[in-house]
Order: sequence, then C-alpha cells, then structure tokens
Amino acid sequence: MHYVYLLESDAVPGQRYVGVTADLKRRLLDHNAGRSRHTSKFCPWRLVTYLAFSDRRKAEAFERYIKSGSGHAFANRRLWWKRRAVFPARSPEASPAEKIDRRLYDRSTFSTIDRPTGVSCLEKGRPG
Repeated sequence: MHYVYLLESDAVPGQRYVGVTADLKRRLLDHNAGRSRHTSKFCPWRLVTYLAFSDRRKAEAFERYIKSGSGHAFANRRLWWKRRAVFPARSPEASPAEKIDRRLYDRSTFSTIDRPTGVSCLEKGRPG
C-alpha cells in the first residue's frame, strides 16, 4: 500500500505538510526525528489524515493534486479538520449534521474512519 498523508505541526500552528510513502509509521517517525530537512524546523508533527492507494502512481498523482491550487481548496474543505471548542446554539434540538459534528469534534484524536462519508440509500431504509 502507498499512503498520501497530511501532517500538521504541533509547535507552529498552521504549518502543514503533505507527502507520500509506502511505510507511514516509519515516515512519521522520520519527520518527528528531524530526518527531513523540509519538516525538521517544525517538529513535532501529528498525523491529520491519510489515504491508502494500492497503486504507487495513483498515490503520487493524488499528492501532486493536493499540492495544486484546486487540490488545496479540496483539502481545506475535506481533509484538514479543525477542532471547534464551542458550537453556536441555534435551537434546543440540534440538526443531524450538528450532532455528527459535535460527536466528531469532541473526540481527542481523529482518523479517516471517524469522518462521515454520507449515508447510502440502503442505510436510510430505501431501496438502492
């Protein structure tokens, strides 16, 4: 497997890094040990999101896309998750989306599995 990963610096808020690797655990350790000249100034790093690809070329193409202008916009909307401390009170009963947001943002760590991907017709009880 090949991984496209997104890191964020704990030392310098807002400092981000996108990379691709076949060994995600080792690569994160390398970043935090200062073995990458591009990331050594901003250690320690935390993993925000990663995506797995079976094809190396597709992983590299997706990394290039994320580093492009439209890829930045996509990543800001879908891959870089910001923690919100307080939710505005809109009504006594929160909408379903707010309930999901509150449940996700109350967690101390995130993974790609935690993020909602939408509900299929079958999950809603309707035929496909």
